[in-house]
Amino acid sequence: MSISSEITKENVHQKPRPKNQRHDAAKRQEMGLLVKSLRVAAGLTQHDVAQLADQKYVSFISQIEQGRVRIPSADVDLWAGILGVDTHAFAKECVRHYELKSYFEAIYRPEDRSRGFNLSVLED
Repeated sequence: MSISSEITKENVHQKPRPKNQRHDAAKRQEMGLLVKSLRVAAGLTQHDVAQLADQKYVSFISQIEQGRVRIPSADVDLWAGILGVDTHAFAKECVRHYELKSYFEAIYRPEDRSRGFNLSVLED
């Protein structure tokens, strides 16, 4: 059976779809705490990270750590290097926290959804 014969106008909206959501504030804040913990574990200040990430304003780093803004996707590799973590694992966490759950589940099979690096830095 082809995909086109399975999808019809009548059945396309049978399952309720979640409302479009720009971001999940709680997940963004969780990512901010992760970034802050990794920064502190690396012995860096927000000022250090701003300089290394070529950011003009330190407040941008603060906003990331508060979950108000996200790390630009083009800079994930740079940020992983600054924070001293594996790029792939860091990118996975960015997708987990910044994108809708459906994207994360579509990208990663259930057996690949575990966290990519040790998050013990979050434990006090």
